[in-house]
Amino acid sequence: MRLCINYHQFNKLKGATIFSKIDLRSGYYQLRVKDSNVPKAAFKTRYGHYEFLVMPSGLTNAPVVFMI
Repeated sequence: MRLCINYHQFNKLKGATIFSKIDLRSGYYQLRVKDSNVPKAAFKTRYGHYEFLVMPSGLTNAPVVFMI
């Protein structure tokens, strides 16, 4: 497969020194859970055992950690 991408708008950014992009929708999923805490947020269903490797929304301190 060969991709054909139009970089016309992207190329207009030449000379810029700072670029930023904030993805708040999936921001929580970009923060890793400390290895020692992974089992603490684990849960089990009839389909299997699951562990969060990234911060799940709904934890009490999640918004505070996300805003830091």
